[in-house]
Amino acid sequence: SWNPPQIQHHNGEITSYKIRYHIDGNHPVKETTVSAQPGGSNAGQSTNITGLDPYQLYVFEVLAINNFGEGPSSEPVVIRMPEGVAGQVDFLSGSAQNSTSIRLQWNHPYQVNGMLIGYSIRYNSENNNITSEKIVDSNILNLIIYNLEEFEVYTFVIAAINGVGRGQESEIIIMTHGAIPAEGARNVEVVPISPSSVTVSWNPPQIQHHNGEITSYKIRYHIDGNHPVKETTVSAQSGGSNAGQSTNITGLDPYQLYVFEVLAINNFGEGPSSEPVIIRMPEGVAGQVDFLSGSALSSTSIHLQWSHPQQTNGILVGYSIRYYSSSSATVDISVGPNTLTYTIANLEEFVEYTIIVAAVNGVGRGEESEIIVQTTGDIPAEGARNVEVVPISPSSVTVSWNPPQIQHHNGEITSYKIRYHIDGNHPVKETTVSAQPGGSNAGQST
Repeated sequence: SWNPPQIQHHNGEITSYKIRYHIDGNHPVKETTVSAQPGGSNAGQSTNITGLDPYQLYVFEVLAINNFGEGPSSEPVVIRMPEGVAGQVDFLSGSAQNSTSIRLQWNHPYQVNGMLIGYSIRYNSENNNITSEKIVDSNILNLIIYNLEEFEVYTFVIAAINGVGRGQESEIIIMTHGAIPAEGARNVEVVPISPSSVTVSWNPPQIQHHNGEITSYKIRYHIDGNHPVKETTVSAQSGGSNAGQSTNITGLDPYQLYVFEVLAINNFGEGPSSEPVIIRMPEGVAGQVDFLSGSALSSTSIHLQWSHPQQTNGILVGYSIRYYSSSSATVDISVGPNTLTYTIANLEEFVEYTIIVAAVNGVGRGEESEIIVQTTGDIPAEGARNVEVVPISPSSVTVSWNPPQIQHHNGEITSYKIRYHIDGNHPVKETTVSAQPGGSNAGQST
């Protein structure tokens, strides 16, 4: 605002005014022309000038214009503009330093628009809506943010601060590096589905502990105690970051106490193991007894001996002994778990017996072990049967007969002896003939 020149200096009618202004120093001069406002030769004049830069020191001069041209400039007026909102920082950039820290750097804003006090850095992750803020001094142009989540996307917003407050924002999105999973599988369960197989199921680690994409899982398992560890790796099943996972493990030993652990794997390696789960497998069929042997003690008895099976696969409750021959029914005998020898008596002489021994546990009879043992022979227990003597001349006869019953052979009948004498106290004579072929019951004669 201004007043016109004194009237004696108008030198004609004042028609307009020119306002010249520039930032103090060697800066370009701008100008604007406004018409003289009515109200007399001494009427106050004013106009608005826009588009100025906040917090700059400006020089203003006003000169009057009549029909003959421009008059001289007024005395200069120097003022500082109020502070305004700071502009955006220049050249904002950032990069992950490792899996838990990010480095940011920037330049001062081109337009500070006031007295620069510092910088505001606000940030939050995709999986956490809580915004954190750090304030740094105006001379700080880089910053490392620590204690971030691994393999997480972060949004950073930086603004300069002056007397007005936070300036225009600049935004950058950066992801921290990945790392191995920070947690084992959760809610691990192991359920037997047979004496030698189980279903293992689990949930993935909490998502903030994935530290990358979970690609697979490793199941480690071993018999409790100082036993070798076995492991199997399975691909992660689709269904989201919290989808339940499961697999079957086979080839386990029945009735053993097993320890199971599950660990997650991402592109950076294996994470820690889950809490161990310990289960006892169900009883299974016992394995064969070891070193089964037998020998004939006599013509009517066989002695057996064996060792415990290497795999009892349960609680051993005893042993089952079965035996039979081609001419006898099967006989079953049960003995206690500490019995490792047994004598079978009352057998037939010179007979082959099939003998089967099996361990018995809670499931029942185990795998069978079989041997064949023959009792020793003995003299026939019965004479020839159906003996007939038929004269064929005054001095000769035909003697015919049948062999003893087969159970009384006690071995192979090889020959027959015929004894004969004149009735009374006369000497006995005898003759021996070979057994004629034709089977154990074939008729014989001589």
